[in-house]
Amino acid sequence: MSLSNTAVPKYYGAFREAVLRGDIFVNKEISMEMNRIDALIADRSFYYDDQAVEGWVRYCEAELTLTDGSNLNLLDTFTLRDNIFLPLVLGGKEYGEMQRRIQPIAEKLGIGKILEKYPYEVSGGQKQRAAVARALITNPQLVLADEPTGALDSRATDGLLDIFNDINQDGQTILMVTHSTKAASRAGRVMFIKDGEVFHQIYRGSSTNEQLYQKISDTLTLLAMGGGQA
Repeated sequence: MSLSNTAVPKYYGAFREAVLRGDIFVNKEISMEMNRIDALIADRSFYYDDQAVEGWVRYCEAELTLTDGSNLNLLDTFTLRDNIFLPLVLGGKEYGEMQRRIQPIAEKLGIGKILEKYPYEVSGGQKQRAAVARALITNPQLVLADEPTGALDSRATDGLLDIFNDINQDGQTILMVTHSTKAASRAGRVMFIKDGEVFHQIYRGSSTNEQLYQKISDTLTLLAMGGGQA
């Protein structure tokens, strides 16, 4: 056991920074526990076990942040491949056409090697990627995405955002709700909602992803400080 009353555990510090940047999405319970740990570290009258804090973070990264807890409606008696195929089967598509569509999407999302597994055999993040693949395989004209990267690691997030970019370039519209600055920085237009109303919006124009990321961060800072409508 290693007790401390001043130092921020290294692994927790990195985890906290990733959460604040929006690279890792956490649920309300984890956020509240992080606030408790922050208060504990800030109060020098308390001593805490920094190894226990690090262990808690590793548990969060391995389990709790892999799924947002939403109902993905995957059928446990179907493999991931069959779950993804389902809307095409219902639409009467030929098997060859289904195979042609699934491969690029599955590889891009990093689930190409687990398509024969069942939902109960994979992680929450992998299940979410399968659900995303099922939504995209029908080539919809409008994609509604609610926190689509929330349960994904950075590599899978980049793959999903690349797919979104590709289908958007092909003329499909994507409406994404997200708390991730990184995900939002890949959009063509970003709208900020405050108290149920549009607070501000940013158009990409000629901005790079990095430049748009900074503009979004600046707006979020304004929101946090209680700034007026822009």
